[in-house]
Amino acid sequence: MTPTPRPGPAHPPPADPPASTPAGGGARSARVVGVNDAAGTGGAAETGGPVRIGGEMEVGGTVGVGGVVGTDSAVVTGGAVRVGGAVEVGGAPGIGGVVGVRGSGGAVGVRAVGGSGARMRRVAVLAVAVALAVTACGGGAVPVDRVDVRSVERPQPVGVEVNPPTSTGATAAVPPCDPTASLRPAGKPTPGLMPAGTTMRAIQDRGRLIAGVDQNTFLFGFRDPTTNALTGFDIDRVREIAAAIFGDPDRVQFKVITSAERVDALKRGDVDIVVRTMTATCARWADINFSAIYYTAGQRVLVEKSSPITAVDQLGGKRVCAAKGSTSITKLRDSPAPPDLLAVDNWSDCLVLLQQGQVTAISTDDTILVGMAAQDPNVKMVGPRFTEEPYGIGIPKQSEDMVRFVNAVLEDSIRTGSWTASHNRWLDGSGQPANPPVARYRD
Repeated sequence: MTPTPRPGPAHPPPADPPASTPAGGGARSARVVGVNDAAGTGGAAETGGPVRIGGEMEVGGTVGVGGVVGTDSAVVTGGAVRVGGAVEVGGAPGIGGVVGVRGSGGAVGVRAVGGSGARMRRVAVLAVAVALAVTACGGGAVPVDRVDVRSVERPQPVGVEVNPPTSTGATAAVPPCDPTASLRPAGKPTPGLMPAGTTMRAIQDRGRLIAGVDQNTFLFGFRDPTTNALTGFDIDRVREIAAAIFGDPDRVQFKVITSAERVDALKRGDVDIVVRTMTATCARWADINFSAIYYTAGQRVLVEKSSPITAVDQLGGKRVCAAKGSTSITKLRDSPAPPDLLAVDNWSDCLVLLQQGQVTAISTDDTILVGMAAQDPNVKMVGPRFTEEPYGIGIPKQSEDMVRFVNAVLEDSIRTGSWTASHNRWLDGSGQPANPPVARYRD
């Protein structure tokens, strides 16, 4: 059907501004013609595209388009340009049609449906202007100053050291000793009634036991993700000591420390005890005291399940992770086939490095490795134990009365079955029987 002509205004219509774009799409001028003029009704007046008054109007031109732009739509490089959606100008009746700027292969058109001629003209010109502005910004620009990246260093935990010096206690010559022999218990006073002048009374008067522990060793000292509370086999030992002093296992201030900080924390008096998978050695005995042995571990190797490594003697020249200040580093350095050592602050950092492929293996006490294997089913322990690691509770050198008190607490824990219950809860999957070590004393 031919549309009914409408009379035009008494004055000539103003010329519409040209629409153009920068180079990059072969732009040509596009003008809106005859929007306010009756001329061309029922026909098509074109400047780069047909114009139909009272019906569908398109103003076309060739524009280089470099991306998809849309109201309420994504921006995608390399497609057509659309400025789409319902357009309303001042809420006036008849200006509610769909206005779009479309380009396919560089062609741009403006579509307007409904509305008066003047308003349609303004909407159409606005849409063309938006499209051309978008084209100018996104038309095939090439980034400058490109960087030729050939390799990137993979991120590592803070404080990583390669082949660090050995540091397990005193630096002077260490006389031979039996590191598993402690001081004999001297009885256990009633909780809340510690004898005057003792280390335990000073702790009681303070109102809390201060314990250096770990929060990154699964099964021994770690944070329960559901409660955020510290828990594990070592944490159970701390709570037993607190209960023996106060009658309350929760009267504890935990201080999280690294393996390398254990001895120094005791020497400075920052903590009353350290319960953190710490091997009793003669070198450490020179600086601090130890309780009787409360657990015996052994060093082994952890690798990816796909690894061909089966024993420590196959690690020569390969990168292996261990914690700073641990006996594990010393034992690996003294191995017949010494590896390239990477030392970290926490054992959990070793697991991340193994998962990222930055180390071939982790080597430390099997109790710690069991926790890692429980966290990651893609790793495995290999080879037999090649060391013995007797764990003792670290106590300041001057606090011999505290050593005897802690040993009485450990004896009581073993006698009552608390030690066995704790082992079964945390270490049942370690492969080691729930047999507490036999206490040895040097006096």
